[in-house]
Amino acid sequence: MSTGPPTRPSPSAPWYGPRHGKDGVAGFFEAVGKTGPVTDFTPLAYAANDDGDVMVFIRYAFTVTATGKHVAMNMHHYWKFRDQKVCYVRSSEDTAQVAAALTP
Repeated sequence: MSTGPPTRPSPSAPWYGPRHGKDGVAGFFEAVGKTGPVTDFTPLAYAANDDGDVMVFIRYAFTVTATGKHVAMNMHHYWKFRDQKVCYVRSSEDTAQVAAALTP
C-alpha cells in the first residue's frame, strides 16, 4: 500500500474513505471495531487470476453499539497483490443501510 497523509473519516461511516499504509489499515479496523461487534463475516465465493487480483464475495453483519441497530448485507472485496504485498483494496457495501444504522 502507498503511504500518504492521514485521511479524515467520512461523515457517513468512520471507516469510509481512502487509507494508506499500515496506519491506514489499523485505522480502518479500529473504526469498524469501535462501531460495534461484527456478527457475521463469511466469505461465500472467491475468484483470482495469475496477476495477483483477488475478488471475494462476503456475507457481512454487525450491530451498531450506539443505536442498537443491526446491519446485514452481501459485499465484495477486490484486492491487488504485487510482490506478495497488498497494493490496493476496494470494497463495496450497502452504504444506505450503514448510514441508517448509524443514525440515532
